[in-house]
Amino acid sequence: MIKLLNPGGHLLVTFPYCESEHVENVYDLDGSSYGKNATYKTRAYCRSDLDRWFKAGESTIVDQEYWRYWDCKFWTVGNQILPPEKSSVQGLHQHTCLHVQKAK
Repeated sequence: MIKLLNPGGHLLVTFPYCESEHVENVYDLDGSSYGKNATYKTRAYCRSDLDRWFKAGESTIVDQEYWRYWDCKFWTVGNQILPPEKSSVQGLHQHTCLHVQKAK
C-alpha cells in the first residue's frame, strides 16, 4: 500500500496487534471465542513486524493508537469489551491504528 502513495502521502491502517508477539491465526488460539470454523486466517501483528515493514525508510509512523477489545492478551480470547477502549503501548490491547507517511 505504501508503494502506491505519492511522496509525502499518508496512509491510515488498522489491524489486530499485540506489541510483543506475532500470532499467525488468532482463531486457532486456546480460548478463542469465535472464528474456529472461519475459512480465512486473521493474524495479529507485533512491533517486530512493524520494524521490518519500516526498516527500508520508505515511510515512517506518524502516530499509533492502541485499542482494547478483549479482557485478555489476544484478539478473540476472553470476554469482548464493548465499546472498545483506547489503551496504551504498556496497557492491554489487541488492535492498533497507524498513521503512516511515505518519505518525500
